[in-house]
Amino acid sequence: MKRVRERMHARGGAAESGAAPAPSGPFRLYFPQLEREIPCEAGESLFHAARRHGVRIVGACGGRGTCASCMVRVGAGVLRPHEGRGPQGFEIELDEAGHPLNPRRWMRACRIGARSDCTVEIGARSLAPVVRAEVRIEEEAGFAPALDCSPAVRVHELDVPVPTLADDRADADRVLDACRDREDAPRTVAAASASELAAVLRADGGTPCRLRAWQRGEALIAFAPSGRRSLGLAVDLGTTNLAAFLVDLDAGRTLARLGVENPQTAWGADLMSRIDHAIGDPALADTLRTAACEAIDALAHDLCASVGQRARDIVDVAVCGNTAMHHLLLGLPVRQLGRAPFVAAVRDSLDLTARELGLAVAPGAWVHVAPNIGGFIGGDHVAALLATESLWRAGACALVMDIGTNTEISLIHRGRLWSASSPSGPALEGGHIGCGMRAAEGAIEQVGLEGGRLVVRTIGGGEAVGLCGSGVLDTVAALRRG
Repeated sequence: MKRVRERMHARGGAAESGAAPAPSGPFRLYFPQLEREIPCEAGESLFHAARRHGVRIVGACGGRGTCASCMVRVGAGVLRPHEGRGPQGFEIELDEAGHPLNPRRWMRACRIGARSDCTVEIGARSLAPVVRAEVRIEEEAGFAPALDCSPAVRVHELDVPVPTLADDRADADRVLDACRDREDAPRTVAAASASELAAVLRADGGTPCRLRAWQRGEALIAFAPSGRRSLGLAVDLGTTNLAAFLVDLDAGRTLARLGVENPQTAWGADLMSRIDHAIGDPALADTLRTAACEAIDALAHDLCASVGQRARDIVDVAVCGNTAMHHLLLGLPVRQLGRAPFVAAVRDSLDLTARELGLAVAPGAWVHVAPNIGGFIGGDHVAALLATESLWRAGACALVMDIGTNTEISLIHRGRLWSASSPSGPALEGGHIGCGMRAAEGAIEQVGLEGGRLVVRTIGGGEAVGLCGSGVLDTVAALRRG
């Protein structure tokens, strides 16, 4: 790492002494705080280079230059302005050679590009932490109530004879024949699970095999040795965070739960920023889809590992999310969602195979994606309504609220239901606010007046590095009182 720093200093110094900077790139960006070095193409901003290579710079607006949350200082290197718009007070001030006029001045990473190798310091409020909850194992916590469970998959315990010269039926035929006398017997083996079947049948080295087979509709979709659990995965694909729940489908119990930050936040904290990116670049739309799938895969892996199972043992998946998350996950067009009247491409629920979606669960498993209601009122709110149905059906009037980055509200009165949604990320998380940040370490969360002076309180009690939503509201209230 010392050699990296020396090379950065030498190349930055060459520019200072009048040598012409290399015009074409790629250049190297060195981040001392992280001990990371990444490439930066000649035409891209420091923000997009960092995000493309996993350096987690906060960018609430997705690099459009409107939020001033991606603040950096460049200690060595030559810069160029990167076109864009944004709030006043953070103008790019460079001399003719491309050096910052004030090396200690903070600049927006989305509004500068590199013309040489650079050493970059990320502001405290602009360095995004990896937000990840600990796995909670419900059985160990003593809180795993059984639910009424009627899964879409059925399980069969089967005894399958080994093939012989006199009985050379195909593997699929022998398994289907073993199910023949059962009610609603399967008629086929899903192509995606055929290779799995061959491996399970031969796991005991040619002895008669007892296995579990899972049926969905008329097809057998997954196979495993006898004794394996029937696992389902429920995913709430939120704008800011993903939450996943591993469920024992045999017992109707939640085994474990886990949450993680939605990796799509790299392209904007709010829905519209991501929609704009997806509209402008089809390749980026696919990147957003892949990021969501990889996050679901990571959750599935860690949840299964926590209870001694494999992600490939998950035989059924259910996903809910607002309309934009739904469309980005499925690769559906989002242009019409970005402007009034905010029309969805698809409203009904969808079922597709895990292989089609690219999830690393049982290859033949199916993924159920909850339906949308309309506009940005999506499947996550449908799930909330279903989960609370026993409560709101009992009264004459009820209000169901799902408050998050995208907030949905439903009013139920005399058997009729009205729903509406509103973006609330800026209110909750400081999005699109100068010096705004999420409610994390160093964020000003409370502001008051004492003796005519503003007094602030930060999360964690340390130095203030930004302002989260509650701090914004407190500031307005304090100034109004003052």
